[in-house]
Amino acid sequence: MSKLWMRFVAVPLTIMFVALLSGCEATVEYVIVDEREILGEVYTESTSPIDNSVGTTDLIQDIPVVRQFDPQITVNLRPDSRLDERDVEERILQEYFAAGVEDQKNCTIPVSVPPGSMHVIEIQWTEAQRQGRIEEGRAGGGDVLGDYTIITDLRCEVVGVTVQR
Repeated sequence: MSKLWMRFVAVPLTIMFVALLSGCEATVEYVIVDEREILGEVYTESTSPIDNSVGTTDLIQDIPVVRQFDPQITVNLRPDSRLDERDVEERILQEYFAAGVEDQKNCTIPVSVPPGSMHVIEIQWTEAQRQGRIEEGRAGGGDVLGDYTIITDLRCEVVGVTVQR
């Protein structure tokens, strides 16, 4: 019985196990290598009128402005990289937003409106993006498996003031 068991059960099971293992791909280790910052899209918006039309002194205050943003990631992997794009995106998010993703940017702009005036402030928001490589290996330095770009921040600045009175 043991020869029959070996011939009809153990040997085929061993062959199937070896075939299964040879079909499994090894996990590819990789690192995210930050290379540079670039500026992305620019958005412009205006505040509501800041009214000091009946004032007798300068109206000086800080105005908080908020803008929502999405830390979009673009990943370009080599076709032979054997990496899952979603896993790579998750690792990039963790690299740049370890404490969690913020989806809004708060900015404070100083305003000075003279008496008898009303001003509208024009604000420009600029995306700050990071670009880098995905390199094979634990410490990098291996083959480049792809590249990426991620929006990491928004920057604001006052670009104009319209006097309405």
